[in-house]
Amino acid sequence: RLDLSRNELNGTIPVSIQVLTNLGTIPTELGMMSNLIMLHVEDNDLTGTIPTQLGMLSNLIELSIGTNNFEGTIPSEIGQIIALREIDLVINDLTGTIPTQLGMLSNLIELSIGVNSLEGTIPSEIGQITALREINLNHTYLSGTIPTQLGMLSNLIELSIGACNVEGTIPSEIGQITALREINLVINDLTGTIPTQLGTLSSLIQLSIATNHLDGTIPSEIGQLTALHEIELHHNDLTGTIPTELGMLSNLIELSSGSNNLEGTIPSEIGQITALREINVYENYLTGTIPTELGTLSNLIQLNIGGNNFLKGMIPSEIGQITTLQYIN
Repeated sequence: RLDLSRNELNGTIPVSIQVLTNLGTIPTELGMMSNLIMLHVEDNDLTGTIPTQLGMLSNLIELSIGTNNFEGTIPSEIGQIIALREIDLVINDLTGTIPTQLGMLSNLIELSIGVNSLEGTIPSEIGQITALREINLNHTYLSGTIPTQLGMLSNLIELSIGACNVEGTIPSEIGQITALREINLVINDLTGTIPTQLGTLSSLIQLSIATNHLDGTIPSEIGQLTALHEIELHHNDLTGTIPTELGMLSNLIELSSGSNNLEGTIPSEIGQITALREINVYENYLTGTIPTELGTLSNLIQLNIGGNNFLKGMIPSEIGQITTLQYIN
């Protein structure tokens, strides 16, 4: 095991390895350490490229070199390390595409390569890595569509492809991944509707699909996701009404569907979600009055319903009972 993480090392790693000073690049000679199981050099100021020779480390389980200044491409040779369970390359200056060879890593549990300058498409071969629990591709320049093959990842817990250039629709196949707890697809160019199949994801805690070009209605099936803590749908082109079924989400902390084209009234059933801390339904076409039932939300911190020109009536005095409120619009 070689763990040099969370230091302020600089310079170069000597070939001899015995002298652990003047770190800077990963020497190609590391590829000869055939018994190496873990390589941790994250949170340093290392530079250079990722050596292709690391592909010879047949016993390597963890490759963690995130939060450095590595550049160049992700070597396709990493796909030869069948024992790998963790790849963490986040927050570097990596370019090029994601190697399709990573699809051969049948034991891989975590693939974290976000916050880089990667481009190209998301390889469909990732859908072959059935052991995967976490995918983090956030803040890259990836384009193309979300592969439907990801629906085969039955053990996946976190799917994060936020702040990329991904387009097309949200695959309905994602609704097959019943282990999912987090979906983060914010700030992309996604179009189409929200798949009703997401309503089968009973373990889902976070649904973040804001700042896209999604249209259609909010599926009432989302009201079945009783584990949900966060719903982020803001800055899309959604229409229709806010489903009354959302009132069944007893664990919901944040409801954000502002800056859409929603109409109808604010459902009084929202007043049943006593865990709520944030309501953001601003800049829609909502009508009717503000429900007095909101006054029962004893944990509410933010109430933002501004920019709905068709709301009428009085501000309910019951809102004054919410002593936790810090922001009202």
